[in-house]
Amino acid sequence: MSLRAIQELLGHMCPKTTAIYTRLTETTQLNTRRIINHLIDELDLKGDDQ
Repeated sequence: MSLRAIQELLGHMCPKTTAIYTRLTETTQLNTRRIINHLIDELDLKGDDQ
């Protein structure tokens, strides 16, 4: 996700403010990857229920 997209989602006027909030620790990055991968795994991307 781009910094600009995050800035808009958070409602920040200045990208510098967003940059402060988007600095992640290595542990947070790893946990974020796990959560995103789990969410993606749960999606029905094949459209089996259509």
